[in-house]
Amino acid sequence: MTDLTPPRGFHPDLEFHRRNPRGVGVEAEPDPAAPAGSHPSRGPAEVPGAGVDSVTRAFLFPDDADPLPDRAEVWWATRDGAPLAALSLQVVHNLNDAPGPSGLVGHIRLAEGPGGTEVPGSTAALAALLGRACGELAARGVRRVLGPMNGSTWARYRLVTDPAPDGPPPEPPFFMEPWTPPSHLEAFRTAGFDVRTRYLSAIIRDLTRADPRREEALSGLRERGIRLAPIRMGHFEEELADLHALSVEAFSGNPLYSPQPWPVFREMYARVRPLVDPSFVRLARTEGGELKGFFFALPDPALPSRVILKTVAVTADARGTGLGPLLLDEPRRLAVDGGYEALIHALMHEENPSARISSRSARIIRRYALLEWTP
Repeated sequence: MTDLTPPRGFHPDLEFHRRNPRGVGVEAEPDPAAPAGSHPSRGPAEVPGAGVDSVTRAFLFPDDADPLPDRAEVWWATRDGAPLAALSLQVVHNLNDAPGPSGLVGHIRLAEGPGGTEVPGSTAALAALLGRACGELAARGVRRVLGPMNGSTWARYRLVTDPAPDGPPPEPPFFMEPWTPPSHLEAFRTAGFDVRTRYLSAIIRDLTRADPRREEALSGLRERGIRLAPIRMGHFEEELADLHALSVEAFSGNPLYSPQPWPVFREMYARVRPLVDPSFVRLARTEGGELKGFFFALPDPALPSRVILKTVAVTADARGTGLGPLLLDEPRRLAVDGGYEALIHALMHEENPSARISSRSARIIRRYALLEWTP
């Protein structure tokens, strides 16, 4: 008997396309020298989008996107030749808490009309693309498909599930926030995705309210010979190498973590170096120079009255010393001294200790999720 069931993601009035700018299929086994999610630079012969028209190329590879992982394919849907939706697709292996092969879908794009309005049918086209991607990945033996994730948790990932937890209007998006429209969530839901992990961002508006344990923590750290100092911009790469080593250690237990090679980490932070205010990046070192923790914050280019606390990390042996809470509180003090009006604690896993500490003084302004589809 012939099976006449349409394939997953079937859509009669859409055309589907795929290509890999580096010519490596998503089913390829990972190169041991290139950990999952790495983003090597492309040489002159590896121009993404070669062979497609300029309108489609600009849609698929916008300047503001994270670099495509080397083994990612780009899939897109068109109607009558006009692009409606696009995504990247790759296979990675043995992420934290996700053994075996996982499919990642990211670099989500929906076509926009005048004034940023959604082109009719683009959400349905994205849902169809996601459905086709999940069907193909399942046939290749993946155990789960995760998204949206632009290659790894070091790049942009997650989508907005609640833009205004306290009610409208929502807090304006901050710099580097994964600000996704409701249509993205709708498309993932339509394709059968459910929540895998949840995240939140919070804001402190009363910057004069210090953590009550601040002075005790400072005193204890002085006794241990640990001091906070701004990042040395004249030795930026040396400082960055230490931040990379500590980040790899501190984040190795995070959900869906994969290692970030030093060259890729260096390139990622080189792109934001022009925005770095050294007074908002503090490193906690012993008298012998050993790095025990750091925070990375920056004034928000999207709204100059705010500061964004992007990253806080401490070594395992420094946990429980008061260093972590101090690194969360110090940006608040610096924001007060700098005349800023608010501090954002950005993109915290809802079960992370930092989210618990943040809740004592900060109000949640956004909720996000990473989604999962399983065969």
